[in-house]
Amino acid sequence: MLRVAGCFGSVEDPRADNARHDLVEVMFIAVAASVCGAGSCVDLAEFGLAKEPLSRQVLQLEHGVPSHVTFSRLFRLMDPAAFHISFQRFMDGFADVVAADEVIALDDKTARCSFYRAAAQSPLHLVNAWACEARLVLGQRAVAAADNAIDAVLELLAVLDLRGRTVTADAMRYD
Repeated sequence: MLRVAGCFGSVEDPRADNARHDLVEVMFIAVAASVCGAGSCVDLAEFGLAKEPLSRQVLQLEHGVPSHVTFSRLFRLMDPAAFHISFQRFMDGFADVVAADEVIALDDKTARCSFYRAAAQSPLHLVNAWACEARLVLGQRAVAAADNAIDAVLELLAVLDLRGRTVTADAMRYD
């Protein structure tokens, strides 16, 4: 809880002053549920209810577990850039648990069903740095064009401390 509070405590709460649920507690449940595979606001709320007894060991939950509506409203209103900075700060702590001799795999993928036909937008293409043994994504960057992942790789490598680690990469195209 302290790590989540330290990372997300500085994020401005975009909800009204009379919000019932503490922002850090909502973020704690959201992060824990996401790590466990939650993929929607309904999943976040269901996880919160299922783990409520355990959560109460570290959270106050003065007004109970937030509903899916609360999660949805918060993520709709939250500044994506502020969330990204806070979440990156949170994830940086996990990089410390990655063994010094662990292999880090750089890989690029195109997200399924991410092509937006109405706007003729390209599908979402990402580059990931994956700690193989820890089974943890250390970082991720969007690729501007699916046929040029090298710029995203270089941007990703600039923010990761990979000294002393073996880094592999698949056959990424550079046009």
